[in-house]
Amino acid sequence: MANILDLLLSIYSQLLALQSQIQTASVKSSTTTAKVPSATSAKITSSASKMISTSATAKASVSSVQSTVPASSVRSTTTSAKATSTSSKGASSAAASSSKAASSSTPTPSAQISSAIKIDSVLSSIVSVVSTSVLSVASTTLPSVEVQNPVSSSVGPGPSAPSADTSSLSSTSSAAAPSATYTLLNNVLILAPDQATAALTEQPLDGYGMAWDTFIVPKGGIELPALTSNDTDGTITCKYNIIAMHSQLSYDYGDLGWRSALTQDQMNQIYAYQVSCNVRMVHFNIWPGNYAFGADALGGCCNAGDVQDVTVIKEVADARFPSAGLNSAPLPLTGLYHVPSKITDTNLTQTTAFLEFGPNAQYADTTIGGVINTFPDGRSQMAFFTSFATWSPTSAYLNHIWIHWATHGLYDGYRRVLLSTQIDDVLLGTEAWDTGITYRTTVTDMIVHADWVNDVNTRLAKTNPGSHYMVELGLNGNGNVLQSYNQQLLKTALKGTCQNPIWYAKDPDTTPLEFQKVLGTGTNSWPTDITDFALYTLTCLKLDPLSVWLWSTVPARTAYYFVSHTFTHLSLNNATYNDTYREINWNLKYFKATGLDVNTQISEGGLIPPAITGMHNGDALRAMMDNGVWNAVGDNTRPPLRNHDSVYWPLFTTVAKNGYEGFQITPRFATRIYFNCDTSDCTVAEWVATSTARGDINDLLSVEQETTITSLLNLMHDPYMFHQANMRTNITNLVNIPGTSLTSKYSLLQMWTETQIAEFQRLVTWPLLTYKHDDIATSYKNRYQRDQCYAQISQGISQGKVVSVTITTQDDTCPVEVAVTVPGGVKEAGSNIRVEQIGNDLPTVWVKLNGQPITLTLKTPLAVGGL
Repeated sequence: MANILDLLLSIYSQLLALQSQIQTASVKSSTTTAKVPSATSAKITSSASKMISTSATAKASVSSVQSTVPASSVRSTTTSAKATSTSSKGASSAAASSSKAASSSTPTPSAQISSAIKIDSVLSSIVSVVSTSVLSVASTTLPSVEVQNPVSSSVGPGPSAPSADTSSLSSTSSAAAPSATYTLLNNVLILAPDQATAALTEQPLDGYGMAWDTFIVPKGGIELPALTSNDTDGTITCKYNIIAMHSQLSYDYGDLGWRSALTQDQMNQIYAYQVSCNVRMVHFNIWPGNYAFGADALGGCCNAGDVQDVTVIKEVADARFPSAGLNSAPLPLTGLYHVPSKITDTNLTQTTAFLEFGPNAQYADTTIGGVINTFPDGRSQMAFFTSFATWSPTSAYLNHIWIHWATHGLYDGYRRVLLSTQIDDVLLGTEAWDTGITYRTTVTDMIVHADWVNDVNTRLAKTNPGSHYMVELGLNGNGNVLQSYNQQLLKTALKGTCQNPIWYAKDPDTTPLEFQKVLGTGTNSWPTDITDFALYTLTCLKLDPLSVWLWSTVPARTAYYFVSHTFTHLSLNNATYNDTYREINWNLKYFKATGLDVNTQISEGGLIPPAITGMHNGDALRAMMDNGVWNAVGDNTRPPLRNHDSVYWPLFTTVAKNGYEGFQITPRFATRIYFNCDTSDCTVAEWVATSTARGDINDLLSVEQETTITSLLNLMHDPYMFHQANMRTNITNLVNIPGTSLTSKYSLLQMWTETQIAEFQRLVTWPLLTYKHDDIATSYKNRYQRDQCYAQISQGISQGKVVSVTITTQDDTCPVEVAVTVPGGVKEAGSNIRVEQIGNDLPTVWVKLNGQPITLTLKTPLAVGGL
């Protein structure tokens, strides 16, 4: 039977192509000849036993090709792939390819039209046989895609009303019922008109660590990839667990009006695949017509300044995508073109609204912003009547809806949110930008913040179970020495008993920002008369009350993490190996002398470089590594310090660009809370003076909230940069926390953090965590190594339920654990299987592959059909 089906499918495909050519020729008499290069296969590896598909960061866009075809069916290919290289393992992009067509006008022979009728008859016969199997082959009588106009990939202007009649469209498939037993790969099929649009879907998947294939569909169309494959045991493997389509791939075809670049038969093939494999489809940027989505557009929105809010409908969220963990809270659609609509389908089981647009000046009543359609044949789709943008916090929030609805909460990767606030220059003093007065954090400041951290965690436990926030302090030990030296000068009995701090004539900080030092050059700045850290006695170090409080008190050990910021804060851009070695080594000795080295809250393998210098100084990097320091944070405002292949990867240094191979630079965000400010007036004044911004501290915090919450919702784990002056509490910084009724006197650090936490609590129920410096770096390194393994997650489905999950790689090994999120957890346990569940989040199963695939059995089989 299988051989007969294969033969019929082959005939069917050839006749289908011929029919498409004839039908096109009957409408448009020009023909196009195009030569298109074959698709680049940078991310798919097949074998007899398994298929290793795209990792979350091996993002390729591939499509098949045809040579001489009618103009309306030209398959033009755009290919871009992230491929692993032998050095930095970065992404390489294949060039986009296209060609100009030569056209000729020819009449359409009547014989061709006659042939089309005969082909229809043959196709119907073939389909009647094929549709009884589990293969994803669709009947030509299945519904066409709803006609709609295209819109921008991120922001208006949006679509105008459809120019074609949609009243005859149907979305009910006549495909066979789902197979009793089959395998479903966790791999998302993205169909988009261009790469910028595809990135709107790739980015949230990348945040989770999910796999995808992107196919760019130009106006001429493409050939769809194979959606299934036959296994040796007679079952099938379904290759995509989600189908994501943008703007219905609509283009303006002149006299033919607006229609999809995919043919009707291709849409039918996708519909049939959905039914056969219980796979859900997600539509973005839709202008709904009357039938296919069960809704009608009321018009586009909105005029500049006339902002409309979008809100997820709580009852639907709780029932259809509970694992998304979203609160029903309004979010502005600023900059996002959208289409307020109304439901016209009287069958509310078939069409369910899940998003609402709030009233505004243009629309007096609440309107529909998105629907879920569940058709009689079991096929399901979700449609968003809005555009998306990578910069938009609203888009970042909405992305979690479709990911959890389409996956049923079972996905490769995991969801974790980190809020890490790192404080540089602790134990030093800072001269304020506006007053010129030097401020050094006090014991009182530290106590106030420790109490505040405990209060934050108490509040988070009520709204976001499993949360745990802490503040991380970047210490400069020479600041302790300096304060102790000054103190002993004031005490007659101790005067002259404490060693001088490290002084040097000039900090060589005049180099350009990305200065790369020639190896072996530079002049030592450290003094030659102080060569032994042991000269700094504990008796003298204890003369500084702030330092003693940080070493020895319980509140310090429960509220703060600790990491090195070097000993003196010497600029490292042009520093010698000798000076850098001491800067690192003496701060580690300071940790040991004060007992901080035995504190589990300390990170001794990491560094916050002074002013993020030395990252292009091979001598400095070697000195760090020689002291066991293997990672440092960078600065995301400086592109050379970021990994351009993925924002979820660290940057590893190279000899060519950094003077040293293999040191890790972990990304870190800067904020508008400036290093040399201790008051809100100061940071606002510096913000206004250094940008085009206008406003007060509440305006500054609103801007910070929008950018930060976007990063948090995008699951970016980068820590945030602050400085010791930002912890000043003995001054009136009265502020209104955006989105709350909370008004209080806060330090700059507190008001910034409260702003982010308040919005996080408003939007989601997820746990909010802080990792210490080395753990963040390890997490980034593991993510990078995991992505190089190209792990494939496959679901074993039986009788409409997922019963098992299998994890494989190309050789079934990976140096780090691979994550898969499984609702309800799994039955297996062992040394290579670790289950992590935080708060209300779904269990994350971490598996270590050691040469064999690992299959996990779900404790509770997960239904994938129905609503």
